[in-house]
Amino acid sequence: MRVLGIETATELASVALVEDGQVLAEVLLPLQRKLTEELVPMIDWMLKRAGVKLGELDGVAVSIGPGSFTGLRVGASTAKGLCFACGLPLVAVPTLKAMASRLALSQLPICPLLDARRDQIYSALYKFEGGSLKELSPPRALSLDELLSSLDLPVVFTGDAVGKFRRRIEEFKDGAAFAPPELSRPAASSVAALGSMALAEGKVSGLSSLEPIYIRSPICRRS
Repeated sequence: MRVLGIETATELASVALVEDGQVLAEVLLPLQRKLTEELVPMIDWMLKRAGVKLGELDGVAVSIGPGSFTGLRVGASTAKGLCFACGLPLVAVPTLKAMASRLALSQLPICPLLDARRDQIYSALYKFEGGSLKELSPPRALSLDELLSSLDLPVVFTGDAVGKFRRRIEEFKDGAAFAPPELSRPAASSVAALGSMALAEGKVSGLSSLEPIYIRSPICRRS
C-alpha cells in the first residue's frame, strides 16, 4: 500500500511517501516559510523524485493535531483537496499518536509534549501493547505541573517541548527518560505509516467532516 503522509502541526513541516511500511521519500519544510504556497509544490517534487504519480497512491494521511492552528488548517485543506481531485481515501492521524509511534521499542509509556504556549503543553499518554499502540490518556492542553502531577508511572518524554522543559521534568521526576532528539519531532513518515494501517482496516475520514483537533481556541490578537 502506497500512502502520502502530511505533517504540518509544528514549526518543521514534512511530507513523506511510504509503501508497505518502507519510507520511499521524506522532505522537511520549516513552517516559518509560506506553507500555503510551498506545501503542494513540495509534495509534487517529492512524488516526481520517487517516480510516483498522485493518482497511483492508495490514500493520503494527514496529521490533525493538536499543534499549530495555521499549520493544521493548511495541512488538512491540502489533504482534502488532493483526495477530492484524485478520488483518494483520506485518513486523519492524531499528531501526538504519530509522535509516540516513533518509539516502537519503548517498554515504558510514551508521553509526547508539544509547546502550546500560554504556559501550557499539548500532551497525551500511549503505550505499546502486543505490537499495537494504545492510548492511555487522550490529547489535552494543560500546564507542565498539572501533567507531571498526574503521572504516577515512569514514562518516556518526547516532542519539541522537551528541550524547553527538560530541566523542570528532571527536577520533578527522578529517572525520567527522554527520546533521542532525532525521534522527538513529528514526522510525516509516521503519519503515513499509521495511515496505512488505518486504510488496511477500512478506517477512512470524510472529506467534508474532517476537522483538525485544536483542543482550544486560537489566540486572537488585536491590531
